[in-house]
Amino acid sequence: MRNLLAFVVLIFVVGFSARADLYDVPRVEAVMKKKYSLKDEISFELGYMPTGAFSKYVPIGGSYTTAFNENHGWEVLNALYAYEMQTGLKKTLLAPAPDGYGDLVKDADLATLKYLVTTNYIFSPIYTKSLIFNSSMIHSQLSFVAGGGVAGFNIGGVPVADLGLIQRIFTSKTKSWKFDFRYYNFFSSVDTVKNNISLLVAYTWSLGE
Repeated sequence: MRNLLAFVVLIFVVGFSARADLYDVPRVEAVMKKKYSLKDEISFELGYMPTGAFSKYVPIGGSYTTAFNENHGWEVLNALYAYEMQTGLKKTLLAPAPDGYGDLVKDADLATLKYLVTTNYIFSPIYTKSLIFNSSMIHSQLSFVAGGGVAGFNIGGVPVADLGLIQRIFTSKTKSWKFDFRYYNFFSSVDTVKNNISLLVAYTWSLGE
């Protein structure tokens, strides 16, 4: 009888302890508010446009972006100057005879990008937190952009539509890095005007906390 009573008491104690542990653990929130969010900001941008048979480009410029809320924004203006790097093919074409075809082909015959000015809608549905080496928390955000504008070539301006994505890494409430990938579609009947892509790195400053 004593053994039975001791067994019942043991079961009661173990059960009570397990229940107490179950209800004493802190509540874990699966979804938490963002620590950082997109605000009105300016960016300094530097990148590379790798495609093109005649020219590669180093775009440099800046942008101004405003936010409607945490997920939607408007890149009011993105202006880039395109620094040209001639490919070996273009240098050969423009070189004087007999080394090249300069007597037949002129620089004005080959479309060369000078600048890009666009405006874009920004949709930011994904916000992530990553633990680096078990010591540092990195807050980042993935955004999709789409818009259009004007591209200036040595032959004149042409309409352009762009589509891309931005991976943002926050370093503070007012500063962040953006890794920007975009595809540009130029609307032109000139054969040497070819669509292009850009790979940009941007450093941003928020205009308010």
